[in-house]
Amino acid sequence: MSAPAPPASRASARPRLLLLAHGSRRPQWARPFEHVLAALRAMRPDVDVALCFLESMEPSLGQALEAAAAEGCGQLRLVPLFLGTGAHLERDVAEELRRVRELHPSMQVELLPAAGDSEVVVQALARHALRELDPSTEVLPWLHALSRGPRGSRDLQADQARTLMHWLLQGRLSDAQAGAALVALRMKSESPEELEGFTRAVLDTVPSLPTTRAVVCLSSLNGARRLPNQVPLLAALLQREGIPVLVLGTEQNDGRAHTLPLWRALGLPVAARPDQAAQDLERGLAVYLDLEELSPELRRVLRWREQLGVRNSAHAVAKLLAPVRGPSLLLASYTHADYAPRMTHVLAALRQPALISRGCEGEVPAHPERAAQWLRVDASGSVHEDSDDAPAADDPAALRARAAAHDAALTVEWTRAVLDGREAPPGPLLAQLRRIGTLFEGLHAAPA
Repeated sequence: MSAPAPPASRASARPRLLLLAHGSRRPQWARPFEHVLAALRAMRPDVDVALCFLESMEPSLGQALEAAAAEGCGQLRLVPLFLGTGAHLERDVAEELRRVRELHPSMQVELLPAAGDSEVVVQALARHALRELDPSTEVLPWLHALSRGPRGSRDLQADQARTLMHWLLQGRLSDAQAGAALVALRMKSESPEELEGFTRAVLDTVPSLPTTRAVVCLSSLNGARRLPNQVPLLAALLQREGIPVLVLGTEQNDGRAHTLPLWRALGLPVAARPDQAAQDLERGLAVYLDLEELSPELRRVLRWREQLGVRNSAHAVAKLLAPVRGPSLLLASYTHADYAPRMTHVLAALRQPALISRGCEGEVPAHPERAAQWLRVDASGSVHEDSDDAPAADDPAALRARAAAHDAALTVEWTRAVLDGREAPPGPLLAQLRRIGTLFEGLHAAPA
């Protein structure tokens, strides 16, 4: 009886597919190719696939080939993500492949045609050009999918959502199409993948504030109605601890106590431009920047609420923005509990460190009268849950905070009293400050 054949090796069973891009000194240049890699892995989890670059980025082609050889890869297929066959492929890549074949003759390496030589890619680029010329032909099926009622509606894929938000930001859709899309999404509610696509689209367009310091970022859009708006107090207390804070807000006339008037009354800095906000952050300040100055396009989509009567997806996206170039901790809040897992999905996908809670009337600061439930996203994309103890029902600080909400002047007076030490801050806010401080310290040790 003959001996059983040895099991097939991983290399022979799964040839490696190696995607090759040119490379650039700008880190964000690699994003589209990383998206191709992620899409390929999602479509075919059984395929062993990796990405490398010809120059300026790692892993280089040589590093990727050596790694494959070291791992015992028997078959490797190199796919150049280039639009044409030029000197790089004919000279540089060919020379590297000759070198590797001489050093590792047992590894079979096949160079496939450049992506641009494929008719599939040519047709896709043509469709892309026509779609950008007139998005209507593509958006109509998406509107149909979104608008089929609570049981029949279908979610967009993340890349479709990203494209849709780009069109909304650019004003490429008719008013009827934009309104239909926003109302349909409001009725259906965004899926986690749609919210991720929308957020990535906005991050594609907003400027990234250059800072060498770690920063806390938060959006203040809801305002307060029955309780004091504690955003200026939270920001000022963080600044006192040496933590720069960027507050993104916008002026609204909806009867709520919004942050900007309180911020100005307290003498806190308001930036007229993103570069001025970056300078204030470098100085360690808490600074307010109107969303209109950061992204007039996103502010325009937010204004659709005035015509449609309901909030739209731009409101959720604005709460997920941390538009700074250095390390940042995002503070985010939600009003409806079903948004919590969607927000954590987006922030985990972005690898954005964040602290999320129900907040106070939709704003970030902790509610002075109830226990806080926390969701924390770390730099690796992991999500953690925690909670604080509820304050006593007759807690004096919480009662005085509620009394301060009767009008803006009382809120300013109470905020000043807390900052001056004449009043105690609510216990939940103090607990939140401690959490933020701990996470902020960890930003410097977080992986890039």
